[in-house]
Amino acid sequence: MARSIKWLVGLAVIVGITYVALVAITGSKMRDIASQQLEAYQQQNPEVDVDLTWHDTSFWRSEGVVSFSMDIEDEQVAFTHTMNLRHGALRASVTGEITGIVGEFDVNQRLFEGQAITLDGRVGLGGLSLTYHVPEVNFDDQNIGLQYRVAAFDVDVVLRDSDQHSQLTIDWIEMLLGAPDTGVDANQKLRFENVQMRSHTDVGDDGLFDASTARFSIDHIYYTDAAEPVVSMRDFSSDIDMQRNGDYVAGTANLMVNEYDAYGVTGVFELETSTSELSFSAFRTWQENSKDPDAINDFLVNLQQQQSALNIDNLRLTMGQMGNLVANGSFTLREDLDFSTGFDPEADDNIFQGNLIVEDLPVLLLMPLSGLVSGELPWVVELREGNMLVNGEPLDLPQ
Repeated sequence: MARSIKWLVGLAVIVGITYVALVAITGSKMRDIASQQLEAYQQQNPEVDVDLTWHDTSFWRSEGVVSFSMDIEDEQVAFTHTMNLRHGALRASVTGEITGIVGEFDVNQRLFEGQAITLDGRVGLGGLSLTYHVPEVNFDDQNIGLQYRVAAFDVDVVLRDSDQHSQLTIDWIEMLLGAPDTGVDANQKLRFENVQMRSHTDVGDDGLFDASTARFSIDHIYYTDAAEPVVSMRDFSSDIDMQRNGDYVAGTANLMVNEYDAYGVTGVFELETSTSELSFSAFRTWQENSKDPDAINDFLVNLQQQQSALNIDNLRLTMGQMGNLVANGSFTLREDLDFSTGFDPEADDNIFQGNLIVEDLPVLLLMPLSGLVSGELPWVVELREGNMLVNGEPLDLPQ
């Protein structure tokens, strides 16, 4: 009996020493992993500046601050993210809060009534797994009589060496025009129900993306005016898939509305597109230098030289008894334009060339166009050197 007790005591001592040793190792290791995963995030998103500073690295815990900043047009967006680690054996629990500023706009005060976004999760040898808890959004702009409401929601984020993914579900989003506290009745309402977003990125050995998928869906969207339904959409979804092969990226993007009702017209909307021969390195250069005019010029020149195409594989809009719109086509940047000398989006508004094959048109479009276009459907609509042609003839629309 005494020998058994000695063995148990010895085992407990060994376990205790091992646990303490693992905790001692864990603090430094978990800080390194957190830093590495944030560096990997910035590598995937070079337009965002990320900085992690540790200011408490004691035995049982680590406390740090992560700063995210980026420029959107003329406004700087800055978020401060506290990261508190409680060390365990080869893993650590994570808690923290996020506060944000957009220009002079205090995000927490204006949107969340002073509350902070909180987070919890863990960091281990496999990477970071975090859940962000976003409070309910309440925003009133009395200047235009707008109320903006969003139900509280969670965002799940996983950052690993091999992949990164995130997901969120928002029960409802609501916008009211003519806010009650402005003295104007809120007659107009736009509401989104069950909003879901999912994204997943596979990371290659070079630390850059190999493939990515993203899905955005909304169960129900409706717009009412004076409590009467005007526009309604059900089962709205958007899917994007991208793959990288060397320096070139190809992908697909699809948009689907399974059922819509607009002012009494009902139907279905489908849009399926694909791209190919996109230079990943040229896009990265532009992404890292988004304010440099030369970067966007170089990217456009690369797209032009590679004849990177936007393919409309399927465009279909059904409109009940009014008929259908069915088309497909492909477009590239115009060969006769010199993008190396600069690009002005306001002046250079006809930068594409290509064609769209229109197989069917609803009556409200077919009747007025039939007097301007010779020949029966299908029609071939071309963009050539800034001009529009239908079945090889210039389309002269009335001024």
